[in-house]
Amino acid sequence: MSIQSLTPEQVYKALHTGTSGLDDREASERLKTFGPNEIRESPRPSTFHSFAKHLTNLFALLLWVAAIIAFIGEVFKPGEGFSILGFAIMGVIFINGGFAFYQEYRAEKAFEELKKLLPYMVTVIRGGKEKETGANNIVPGDLVLLKEGDRIPADIRLIESSGMKVDNSSFSGESKPVKRDASSLVTGGGQIELIESINLIFAGTSVVMGRGKGVVFATGMSTEFGKIARLTSEVKRGISPLELETIRVTRTITIIAVFLGIIFFSTGVFIGRGFWENFIFALGIVVANVPEGLLPTVTLSLAMGSQRMVKKNALVRRLTSVETLGSVTVICTDKTGTLTQNRMRVVKIYADGLLKEVPEREGFTYPSIEMIIRVSALCNDAHMRDNLITGDPTEKALMEFAKEFLDIDPLIHSGNGWQPCIEKPIKISYMSKAPLKRF
Repeated sequence: MSIQSLTPEQVYKALHTGTSGLDDREASERLKTFGPNEIRESPRPSTFHSFAKHLTNLFALLLWVAAIIAFIGEVFKPGEGFSILGFAIMGVIFINGGFAFYQEYRAEKAFEELKKLLPYMVTVIRGGKEKETGANNIVPGDLVLLKEGDRIPADIRLIESSGMKVDNSSFSGESKPVKRDASSLVTGGGQIELIESINLIFAGTSVVMGRGKGVVFATGMSTEFGKIARLTSEVKRGISPLELETIRVTRTITIIAVFLGIIFFSTGVFIGRGFWENFIFALGIVVANVPEGLLPTVTLSLAMGSQRMVKKNALVRRLTSVETLGSVTVICTDKTGTLTQNRMRVVKIYADGLLKEVPEREGFTYPSIEMIIRVSALCNDAHMRDNLITGDPTEKALMEFAKEFLDIDPLIHSGNGWQPCIEKPIKISYMSKAPLKRF
């Protein structure tokens, strides 16, 4: 039977836990069994392997061949400058490879630093006592307490809830919060029912309203978020348009260089020159046809594009992706949180029968607008703690609007004058709500 169809008592039994949660010893054992509550990434190549990759791409291999040919020429014709040419070509290879490696290494380190900012603490019940623990220490069977503004650390079956709404935009792309209710049981099975089950909440989402308590039933790569991450990590990286063009150019140059070398070698033999003299001359022709400056030129142009994107807060992990982005004609993406920030703000006010732009603070002179701002703060379920506003995105926008123009602390804190009495909740039929508060 699916976990969304079980009663709380059945959930406790299925996950071998209870109302007091796990004890520390059992939690430690389960952590060893199930592993940390983390999204694992596919193994990355070592630093040496990453550096060697930039020294052994197809065009770099062509330069290596040219350098070897130059050194061979130095053996047979010393003092002609072939060794200097060989070392110069090797210098180009190492400088270019080092520069490309540094650009990608720096992007990876920046990406790692960003991930270090993500760890957070979670409130759990263990041994009947509430305690704070790192989200990576959560295990199946843990009893987790959640409140408004919390990120959900794992896939959880709700046991208790009060007015809970969660932001599921990371799964659905819809910014509108969805209701979650522990008292509802879901019948049936299947993936669609699991994601949409009213008594389940998932890792990667967050609580925007209310509070709840639930039992963890999946962590790490076993969560729905982890399954999505696994699918994306299994996608094989294709060859970029630039890499395809580089392969084509390298093949063309190689064919032309070898062809010209053979032509000049054959011509020398035909006119009666010595074998080694013809051979060295043919090697020089081959080396001369290799554009040693092309590789650093391409790398430098990509690095400049990468730096421009960094200034726009976009990290490029592979230099060739810069050119690939320029070749894109269609982008299919989830708008919420990608092209937008899933944040709203008040830009216009309808007052005195007129639609008005939100005024600057110093130009605030309308009594009717002042009343609207007060109502925006009072008729609002968002909460402000330590200057941080949490709640429904629409109500957060109204609260931020009120906070910008007024000292709203006396309005929104019930101990400072305004006491909530009754509330007429919002409904689709009339799209408004009316809380009654007394001073």
